[in-house]
Amino acid sequence: MLRRLLTIAALAAALAAPLPADAGTLDPHYHEPAVGECRNLTSDQLGKQSDTTAPIDCGSRHTTKIVAVPQIPDGETWATMKANNWAKLGKLYETQCRPAWETLLGVNDRAQAMTAYGLAWFMPTVAERNAGARWFRCDVYVPAGSSALTPLKYDAAPLVPDPLTNFVRKCMKGKDFAYTSCNARHAWRAKGSFNLRKQKTYPTDKQIRRQALAKCPALVTTGTFAWAPPTKSRWKYGYRAMACFNKTKH
Repeated sequence: MLRRLLTIAALAAALAAPLPADAGTLDPHYHEPAVGECRNLTSDQLGKQSDTTAPIDCGSRHTTKIVAVPQIPDGETWATMKANNWAKLGKLYETQCRPAWETLLGVNDRAQAMTAYGLAWFMPTVAERNAGARWFRCDVYVPAGSSALTPLKYDAAPLVPDPLTNFVRKCMKGKDFAYTSCNARHAWRAKGSFNLRKQKTYPTDKQIRRQALAKCPALVTTGTFAWAPPTKSRWKYGYRAMACFNKTKH
């Protein structure tokens, strides 16, 4: 499963360079990318905290597309944004980028749980931040396991077609349960979804398992099945959908 796991040490090192002394020369939009730009990134590039590749024609093969470019809030700096394990950046990601991603997908939460679409983020490079850049970029993508990306087939909203196609349906690999487009080799295929019960705190593994065992059998068509709960970060902002997966031989 593609993750954006960045250590505090690595992020602190990236922020170590001092800011220019003359604040009047700083440009918050320095090198700011534009919503709608496409790029043909690899999974390794997607996992970096910054990206300096040039945009390409969206009519050519591409694996990512920018969905939002918010600015960090007034009164904040990149140094303050890293506090509490980047909680403020996580809030920006979920409140500014996620809604744009959801609008582009064009489907409800339960249908989102059935798709392989992911949302990646990038911050400006050290040099760009030193020049005053305060933007934060978010890209839509489709994984093909933990080490590859699937070329985007759909560009205009809604990105999720009806009926759902293999190009965007969520599947999982057999060994590591990494998400992938069902167009790639997989061992599990999303067959249905449901909303977990509302509660204040994120459910325990036991609570998730109990609900999966109660709901998934009616949604899948294989005796052996799997499930994928929402992440804790999405749960915090109200997302409750969980997908149930058929066991496949593909």
